[in-house]
Amino acid sequence: MLAIVPARGGSKQVPAKNLRAIAGKPLVVHVLDKLAQVPEITRTVVSTEDPQIASVTRLRGYEVVDRPAALASDTATVGQVAVSVVEALVWDGPVGVFQPTSPTLKVETIRT
Repeated sequence: MLAIVPARGGSKQVPAKNLRAIAGKPLVVHVLDKLAQVPEITRTVVSTEDPQIASVTRLRGYEVVDRPAALASDTATVGQVAVSVVEALVWDGPVGVFQPTSPTLKVETIRT
């Protein structure tokens, strides 16, 4: 399974929310670390247009797919972002989308 984490940098209500730390770790990293524990997930990528999110993600060893500017707007849907990633990677298989604002995500929930 391909796991896509759509982490846009342009939040207007909570600036840089995907990098906000909880228990000393950015939100996006909490989700990535959980996904890394799921054996059914064979590839995990973060879709972002934000250089800071990309840097934090890559520094921790996770893959980044650069998000086109047109898909970094308030009107872009998660579905559009997922399709963009699947096409960029030429992925042919199951796909899951996991929000970076879900730091309490549990491995058991993903696996069922």
